[in-house]
This record gives sequence, C-alpha cells and structure tokens, in this order.
Amino acid sequence: MQCYGVKMYFTSPVHIGKQGIGMEGSDLIIHSDTLYSVIFQTRVKIYGVEDEFPIKITSAFPFVDDVYYLPKPGIRPPGFDKSEIASEYIKEIKSASFIPLDIFEKWIHGERFNFEALIKSQDVLRKNINVNVRPRIAVDRLSGDTNLYFGGGTFFRKGRAGLYFLVQCDGRQWKVIKEIFNLLQEEGIGGEKSSGYGKFRAEFIEKFDLPSVDDGKYYVSLSLYYPSCPEELNGAPVSYQLIQRSGWSIIEGEHVLQKKVLMFAEGSVFYKKVEGKIVDVSPVRSAHPVYKYGKAFLVKAR
Repeated sequence: MQCYGVKMYFTSPVHIGKQGIGMEGSDLIIHSDTLYSVIFQTRVKIYGVEDEFPIKITSAFPFVDDVYYLPKPGIRPPGFDKSEIASEYIKEIKSASFIPLDIFEKWIHGERFNFEALIKSQDVLRKNINVNVRPRIAVDRLSGDTNLYFGGGTFFRKGRAGLYFLVQCDGRQWKVIKEIFNLLQEEGIGGEKSSGYGKFRAEFIEKFDLPSVDDGKYYVSLSLYYPSCPEELNGAPVSYQLIQRSGWSIIEGEHVLQKKVLMFAEGSVFYKKVEGKIVDVSPVRSAHPVYKYGKAFLVKAR
C-alpha cells in the first residue's frame, strides 16, 4: 500500500501533553494514538462519519530541513560488537531517542554507520527544537480573578523544523487526510490552542520511501502498539519499552480521567508481524465509548 507523509512546519509553539506531568511539560513527538484521535475527530467534524478510519499511521517524529528522524530501533547497532566502539559511543547511543532516516536504514540492514554522524544529528535536533516553560495567567470569566501557572511548549525553528508522520492508505483516504490537515493548520493541534499554540503550515509528501528489509527477521514499530489479544504476543517481543497512555473526557461538564493502558513504545522490536487494535478506554461514567489507537505500523529489520 502507498506510503504518504504529512509535514507540519510549526509557526507557533505547540503543547504536547506528557503522561504524569502537568502543563509544565511538553513532549517532543505526537504519539500515534493522539494523532489518530485528532484525525478521527476532525473527520467527524467535516464529514459527519463516525466509522473507523481505515488507515495506518506512525507517530509524528521530528524533521529538520530534509532530514527525517525515526525512533531508534531496539536492536543492537551494527559494529557494537567491538569493545572500543561500544565504550566510546555507549552514552550517545543510549541518550539518542530519534535517529536520521539514513542511519535508521543502515541500522535495520545491519550495516555499519558513522557514529560521529549520529552524534552530530543529535546536536542538530537540540539546535532546532527545544522545550521551554513560560509563566501564564488564567483569568476566571465570572469573577475576573487571575491565577498564575506555568505552561510548557515545544519550539521548532520556523521554516526549518517540525513534525512529520507517515500514512498507509489508498488514494481516496489520502485525499481526506489532506483536507483534514488543511483545516487543522488553521485551527492548530495539541493543547493550549486558545492561546495560539499549535499553528502550523502543512506540506504533503505524495510518496515516501520508507526503508525496510524484505528478508528481515525482526519487525520494528514506528507507532504505539496495543496487542489485539494475548495470543498475539506469544513469542513476539524482542526488545521494547512500555508507555502508559491515558487522557481526559468531559462528562456533565467535569473532566474525568480515562482508563489507563500500557502500550509498546515506538522503536519496539518483535520476532513476528503484530497487528494491534483500537482499545476502549472509556471512563466508567462515560455515556459513549472512547477509543485509543494501538495498531502497529511496522518495518522489517535484519
């Protein structure tokens, strides 16, 4: 199936919520479950269609100019069997969460890559993307009382850096995706949109060449993944991290916490192809179901 891409050049800070942290925090990426929810809700707004949207998406990862970053695979980097290389670069490898596409391709093919280039790529990220905390004032609409709080925002160098994600779908669904993001770039994405956060300029990639290894024995996930059933995990995990996901629903004017679920994080590696599913995280008091996207977007690795 065709692989498309959407780039978001942010023209303002974006607040990306982090689990377990208040408004002071902001994440570096938009996870696939949040991204799908935004797409789904906007599709309902435009078309009034509430059926599942049959697409597969990655999480939204950083890019700087034409350098696309992907999650670091949870398999040993090629060349790390040499002790002198391991001792010299162990800290940099451990601290890197996202790596450039060309290094990712060599990594999953089991080919040696330039470790110094990986270090420089992390410097590029730090110079073009950062998270800042700013003091904010909330004003009570009835009393006029003010309250000081601190809000975190992720800042991208304008015109050069932003977030992108990949979509596997047919041409008709891709047309809908483009309509959705043409609208979202005006409305914004993420939290604090009423304060001007989350504005971006969308750019669409009609064909994205995503590396994969046809004869690979591993599968690397570029999205969050929630198992479709316990049996799906039998003999599957190789290397992984788990991430707790939740959120808030508004019920009778009150914010109510959704059910918490554990998902496999981006970069997790499996011995076999896994599918995943959309899981119901509705609060007990909810009058309608609330879903989180947990389908795996996989590439094969050697």
